[in-house]
Amino acid sequence: MFDLRANFVVKVGGKEDYSLSTAKQDRTFFLCVSQEVFQKLFEQFPKSKFVAQKRALERRKVFIEHLEKLETFLTEKDKKMKKLTRKRLRNEASLRELKGIMSGGGKK
Repeated sequence: MFDLRANFVVKVGGKEDYSLSTAKQDRTFFLCVSQEVFQKLFEQFPKSKFVAQKRALERRKVFIEHLEKLETFLTEKDKKMKKLTRKRLRNEASLRELKGIMSGGGKK
């Protein structure tokens, strides 16, 4: 069982309060139960089932959006890193070539 602060409080009738801070009395207690018990509770409290489903879908949407942004960011980062590596290798090759010319020119 966990004693956590919630970022929303479900009121009677399905109304939600999205306050940024929660008072001590508004803390949410979580209890892990089996799926069977969870379904039985939803059968007894159909309004709560609707609210929980709605919030779960909202959380899933945000999670998927973040994953898509992360995937896009990592793809762009990979492209930039490859470009920087090619540029660095070209610069190193140019430096070696210059060092070769400088050291070869002094031996003549």
